[in-house]
Amino acid sequence: MINHPPRVIAVEEHVATEQFLDTAHGLDVFEGDRTEVGLMRMVEGPLRSALTDLDARIAAMDAAGQEMAVLSINPPGVQPYPAADAVRSPVR
Repeated sequence: MINHPPRVIAVEEHVATEQFLDTAHGLDVFEGDRTEVGLMRMVEGPLRSALTDLDARIAAMDAAGQEMAVLSINPPGVQPYPAADAVRSPVR
């Protein structure tokens, strides 16, 4: 039996890049998704640096003793965009 402290792994952590957000804000969305996308863009303002500053995220993880995080692109992700735009959207 291995005796070690439990690992801390955060799941469903959101992340974005400035390039992705700038591109996504220029895309039109499907009619049924406009309300959600509008709300997410409104909330994103004060949270933008928390989404895009990976150095600060890693420092916070280290301070909390968190070893790993499962990251997903910030909602609404690429789902509300036409397929050609979603595939072309820069996520890196």
